[in-house]
Amino acid sequence: MNKGQLLEKVSQENNISKKLASKVVTNVFDLIVEALKRWEAVSLFGFGRFTPSKRKARIGVDPRNPSKKIKIPPRVVTTFRAWSVIKKALNK
Repeated sequence: MNKGQLLEKVSQENNISKKLASKVVTNVFDLIVEALKRWEAVSLFGFGRFTPSKRKARIGVDPRNPSKKIKIPPRVVTTFRAWSVIKKALNK
């Protein structure tokens, strides 16, 4: 499902316009990103938890030239951990 399909579903299920659905969904995404930028974890009850974390610098392999080593700089990544409600629903 892409964002357009998600907006369509939100619009239909809540009997609202696509424009309003777009504003709401975009606002929710923006709020999650802002919290992650402040190094806050975001827990959505019954869904999962987004957590920012640091990945250390490391040495990797250039995929275009596997014999060449490259330095991968440190970076910030977001991890997502699904809650058991999702896991159970997927494994029925």
